[in-house]
Amino acid sequence: MRDRLVRKGLVIGIIILFVGAGVVLNNTRNVCATDVSPYITKITNNYVADNEPSLYQRASGTFYLTWSSRASGNLDVWSYQSSDAINWFNKKQITTYNDMDYHPSLTEANNGNLLISYVSTQGYPWGAKTYLSRSTDGGNTWAAPVLGEPYCSGNPYLFKASNGTIYFLRHQLGSWTKVSKSTDNGYSWTLISTVENHPYIVNPEMRQYDGNLFLTCDSSQDINPNPSDIYFYKSTDGGYTWVEKSKFESSYHDYTPTFVRTNAGQYIIVWVSNNRDASGKNHLYYSTSDDFISWSTPQPLMGTPSYNDEFPCLLKDNTGKIFLAWSSDQDGDYEIYLAQFSDMITIEVSIDIKPGSFPNSINPKSNGKLPVAILTNEDFDASDVDPDSIDFLSASPLMWAMDDVDDDGDIDMILHFKIKELDFDLLVDEGGEYPYAYLYGDTLDNIPIDGKDTVRLVNNWQRNSETRNKISFNTLLQRIMQNHLNLFPILQKIIQGLGQ
Repeated sequence: MRDRLVRKGLVIGIIILFVGAGVVLNNTRNVCATDVSPYITKITNNYVADNEPSLYQRASGTFYLTWSSRASGNLDVWSYQSSDAINWFNKKQITTYNDMDYHPSLTEANNGNLLISYVSTQGYPWGAKTYLSRSTDGGNTWAAPVLGEPYCSGNPYLFKASNGTIYFLRHQLGSWTKVSKSTDNGYSWTLISTVENHPYIVNPEMRQYDGNLFLTCDSSQDINPNPSDIYFYKSTDGGYTWVEKSKFESSYHDYTPTFVRTNAGQYIIVWVSNNRDASGKNHLYYSTSDDFISWSTPQPLMGTPSYNDEFPCLLKDNTGKIFLAWSSDQDGDYEIYLAQFSDMITIEVSIDIKPGSFPNSINPKSNGKLPVAILTNEDFDASDVDPDSIDFLSASPLMWAMDDVDDDGDIDMILHFKIKELDFDLLVDEGGEYPYAYLYGDTLDNIPIDGKDTVRLVNNWQRNSETRNKISFNTLLQRIMQNHLNLFPILQKIIQGLGQ
């Protein structure tokens, strides 16, 4: 059980932190990274267009961030390095040509060389072409680029499989997305397949799980004006053939998907959607799946702000942590931002206090136990919950089990709490007939969850008038995370919640 005194101390610390930072945190960690919220780091601050971030981690643990920028006055590819994905150093301008160089992707060959692919207008014939370059000194210097795909090509992506094979994906106008592989550290390439069951397949991204290759991309039925949709593919033969497993098709413009699979086996995809929630705005959405086929209802990752968020890139590091980089024009010009993905979302789960009964009457003086179920539905599997992380009215469960408590054929999680350990002063009045009890916890991948259900207190129980309007620490923290630009009403509620 978490100590409420510790919680109060943390809340006070958060108040001091926000007030001392002038509401929006802006403490420089080094020459390139600043905090713009409790969990988001602003990587670039060039006051020019910084876009298309790509994250990679070497086997040694070093992180690399590559992106396109006009910091030099020309559109070039740049890079940073980091040992912790927080503090970034060794900023390098990779391309220095008088052409446009953009859309980078990086991987490490078996011999320790770094390979990078990007789009460039350099060379003949004129137009966008895909190039490859190599570094033998950890990214400090780069060899002269070689042409990877000629005229009218782009959207390159490099991926190294567990057996050391390097895959090179790129789009070529008229032939959709090509897949080549190299077994000699990227010195030679063999075209093995073309993903072409939809017109104009672009922005491919590849991963490997359980020995199979998975691929996401976006495609429009024509270049213009039809909206773009997202497609999911799987290959069981090393990339020679691809089977479409699922798709997101809508009237919205959905594009640049990025995905990973968590340690618990859940797939997470993030992409950009235009006009889904605000006319003309690009916002990040995410969805999850247990099988790469059925996906949860798309949800906005960071709300629906008045600015644009674009070019997401997910990375699962060597320890299983998931990071997201993206570009945003929230400061007026596009800059690169980074966050640990689990800090950015809270999954809302359905809970049922005293399953099958309503109202949920509880006698706070009872010596008994209270059952609370976390329900499985089409958007969430209760077996993904870490039962040891659960906090319900400041109590931890005495026991838990998996059972179909609502007779819908899905297996739910049922938890039992000792009633006298529950802090009923943490019930939240939300204007209805009964107050709400909140449950908090984490998934096995450390993604926060919360859920709520109503409670009816019996036996003439009266909540403390001084704490009746308290909001629990987790609720306050969640609201701070989601509203860090409008903190003063929240701080007032914190102070009111702490009491005299």
